[in-house]
Amino acid sequence: MMTALVLICSLLKTPAAGDCRIENAVDVLKVPGEFHSLVNCFASAQLFLAASRYELGASLYPKIVCGRPHLPANFGMISARRRGRRSPSSEVNTSGD
Repeated sequence: MMTALVLICSLLKTPAAGDCRIENAVDVLKVPGEFHSLVNCFASAQLFLAASRYELGASLYPKIVCGRPHLPANFGMISARRRGRRSPSSEVNTSGD
C-alpha cells in the first residue's frame, strides 16, 4: 500500500522539481486513502489537488510523491510490548528505591 503527498514547491527556492522535498516545500498536502499502484496513487493525488482548489501562485508548482509510509522509530519497542515482552527502557522501578 502507498500513500500520496502533494508538495507545494516554490520556483524561487527550488527551481528544479528534483530538489523539492518535504523539508523545503512551502506546503504539504496528504492525500486521503491508500493506493495499490503508482498509477492510482498519482491519479488520485491529481484529482485531490484539483478538488482542493489550492491556489498556486505564479511562483508555485505541485510535486506529487507516492510511496510506502515510513514506520516510526519506536515500532519495534511497541510491537515487543504488545507481545508481552519488555524492552529495557520499558522497565519501571515500582518498589520506591
